[in-house]
Parts: sequence; C-alpha cells; structure tokens
Amino acid sequence: MQAVLTDYRTAPLPPLEAALFVCLEKVNRNSTATAPEDIHALKRAGWTEEAIYDAITVCALFNFYNLWIDATGVQ
Repeated sequence: MQAVLTDYRTAPLPPLEAALFVCLEKVNRNSTATAPEDIHALKRAGWTEEAIYDAITVCALFNFYNLWIDATGVQ
C-alpha cells in the first residue's frame, strides 16, 4: 500500500491494476484528454466496460466530494 501511495508507477502492482492507475491518473489530471484509446487500453489489460465505468465513477465522486468539502470548509 505504501509503495502505491508513494508512486504507483514503481509499486509492485499486477499489470491489470497498473493499467487502471494510468488511466485514472489521466482522468484526475486532465479528464477532457481521456480518449477512447485509454478505455481500449484498459479493455486490452482485462477490464470490463462495467468495471471501467465503476472505476471512473468512483474516481469522479471522490473528486467531487473532496472539492465540496474543501469549498464548504467541512472538517
């Protein structure tokens, strides 16, 4: 876990999870740059469309809640 938190790129992750982290980093940093090829890469790695949808949804919801908490001053 600590290796992933430090840098997922060098953490000992299975290829399936590593592919997901690459895509989710792009979603987090520049969601409008996420392209069909990013989704195809996840499918080639072994992710299903449903799992990809769920991962992106969870990522987006965490971003929303973190922004909301920061903006409203919730502790």
